[in-house]
Amino acid sequence: MTVLCALSDIPDPGGIAVTAAGARLLLIRHGARVFAYQDRCPHMGISLLWPPRPFAVEGGRFLVCANHNAVFRAEDGVCVHGPCEGERLLPRPVEIAGDCVRLAADP
Repeated sequence: MTVLCALSDIPDPGGIAVTAAGARLLLIRHGARVFAYQDRCPHMGISLLWPPRPFAVEGGRFLVCANHNAVFRAEDGVCVHGPCEGERLLPRPVEIAGDCVRLAADP
């Protein structure tokens, strides 16, 4: 399994971007839960990050795309507001072991 980061590296609530297995992933933390998604907006197939503004995590419950302000629920990646409403981010399974967040095998 690929180690992504320490759980303590992710603000609570908040999020960070990491690179693993050749892809950039967005990790969103809400308490002891971490959700991971591939950094690819379903609206235009581009990164949710847009310099100089990173993606925003609203209270650990929503992820906001820096490009088009699309709002995605953290727990399932579904867009609840914006140009891709009803579409979803591609989830990546993660496991937490102690303070270690790891990429898990796809189900």
